[in-house]
Amino acid sequence: MKPRRSEQAVFAWVFILAMVAIAGLQAVSRWDARLDTAQRIRAQLVAWGLFVDGLESVVDPDEVDRRIAFLESNIPEARVQAARWLAAHGVRGASDAIAASMRDAGTLRPCQLAHSLGQLGDERWVDTLAEAVRQPSNTDLRVCATMALGELASPRAVTALIDAYRDNITPTTALTGLGNIAHPSAAEFLQQVFDHPRNDRERHAAGIALEKIQMMDQADRVPALIERVQTQLAQGQPLDRWALRQLAERSDPRTPEVMRRLLVDAETLSENDRVAIAAVLVAQGEPGRKVLAHLSRTLSADKVTRSIASAAMRLMRTSHESAPATPSLTDHDAASARRAD
Repeated sequence: MKPRRSEQAVFAWVFILAMVAIAGLQAVSRWDARLDTAQRIRAQLVAWGLFVDGLESVVDPDEVDRRIAFLESNIPEARVQAARWLAAHGVRGASDAIAASMRDAGTLRPCQLAHSLGQLGDERWVDTLAEAVRQPSNTDLRVCATMALGELASPRAVTALIDAYRDNITPTTALTGLGNIAHPSAAEFLQQVFDHPRNDRERHAAGIALEKIQMMDQADRVPALIERVQTQLAQGQPLDRWALRQLAERSDPRTPEVMRRLLVDAETLSENDRVAIAAVLVAQGEPGRKVLAHLSRTLSADKVTRSIASAAMRLMRTSHESAPATPSLTDHDAASARRAD
């Protein structure tokens, strides 16, 4: 028996709505994949807690508003995906909304939200994440909050990370976070762990953290940071984001030339490493801009490097035309600079 016309109409509308939904999901996927190189560089600077005055924004403000609105969705997964997108695009202004969603038990995914909060380089949320580390009923949240505290790299997180280690909440992650902070207040604790580790992984992580603290204790630590990056490159290892961040936080005349040589000579560098190096150059202001301008047109650099350099130049265009591109530091970064200098 043939379906009646009314039934055929219902089937047709269901089909149309399904196609619209699929098209919508595909559009979102395409947008998520459209995180271009300039925005990746900008997001890296945000994750490091660095902001360049006048830096051109390459994110559609309407799309940002739409994603922030999703943080209030009744669908838990929509909140998580929105937070992930905002963090990946370095939209630091969304951190308040992400933190609010993380505290809402209805999200069902506070772990991923904590990780997104850590990616935005906003020291204001240290206390919120420290509270999440102590959350007794959600182990996943405690793990992600511990990771996020290490990503923020704020001295204010030292106590929370030591507590996380003692509570056996991903202890190696807590030690790695202390290494990212590299604050002298953690040195005595790390030495105790190094001398009496519970396993080899902890001893290794504590040793690296102590090495970083000692490096930061030097009056002129830029040569040691540069040597660390060059050694990793020579050994075929991924470049240490911690060392690159330290170089980005300080304007030093030696840094731009070293970054230029890395980009020209290192064919084995991953694209992510090259993006991070470009972020270091952007943070150097005018000296970095000159290096990027040279790289964008020199044949001594490969096609990927020239493309990344051009993207960084596009990101800096507004600041270069209107005012000197000088790093604008958060309170934590300013404190770190004072401690360093």
